[in-house]
Amino acid sequence: MEKSRDVWTISYLLNWTINYFKSKGIESARLDAEVLLSHVLGQKRIYLYVHFDEPMEAKELAKFREYVAKRARHIPVAYILGQREFMGLDFKVTKDTLIPRPDTEILVENTIAKVNENFGDKQSYDIVDIGTGSGAIILSLLKNLPKARGFTVDISANAVAVAKENAQNNNVSNTEFFAGDVEIVLDDLINNKGLKADVVMFDPPRKGLDKKSIDNILNIRPKKIVYISCNPATLIRDLADFENEYDIKTIIPVDMFPFTSHVECVATLQLK
Repeated sequence: MEKSRDVWTISYLLNWTINYFKSKGIESARLDAEVLLSHVLGQKRIYLYVHFDEPMEAKELAKFREYVAKRARHIPVAYILGQREFMGLDFKVTKDTLIPRPDTEILVENTIAKVNENFGDKQSYDIVDIGTGSGAIILSLLKNLPKARGFTVDISANAVAVAKENAQNNNVSNTEFFAGDVEIVLDDLINNKGLKADVVMFDPPRKGLDKKSIDNILNIRPKKIVYISCNPATLIRDLADFENEYDIKTIIPVDMFPFTSHVECVATLQLK
């Protein structure tokens, strides 16, 4: 960025940044530049075009230069800003959590519809989220399903801390958080604390689910299962363990990581 330039207007700075990001191979150059600049200014993106000739202040330029340098190194915008909007809610994200993807909103919206269809007449129902990360999925569900109670598990204590903060910031109180090895925590919740889930969602690592967790899920017989998988081989292996008790309703590829060859699969299962 030309530090010697006397005046940087919003328009000039935005156009310069877009071209710079393109030169670095960033495909979402305009969107990223708009999001970063509007964040620095504390305004919505439309402000950049309404006030295009407004000069930037020195402290604003300094912060924006910092953001631009990070994005040029292909650090995701959400990690630069430490937040991401998802389902109309703001979520804190850190290096300990994945970034919620827009495509995942479709999964959440479909799950909300199915839960209302299956459990709308119940006074309350329980949703278990295994591998909760930032909490974007479970907290968005709970925000839209006031009769639901959430139970979340993640192996990372740091991720659980972020999810708790997101719950507080989004005024979601109908959930409990547990940190630890999924096999151990889930076994304790089911066999010692008497957890009975109506819906179970899990997003395991590439190795898939452990056998003990699968057996525990089969024992409590949730009416609906949502399996988010990053490895088709372990997905198929694990689904084979559920096929006697569950009908596989859908398996849908979801592009959670645009501009890469990585595609996740979302399988939905219904109790027979």
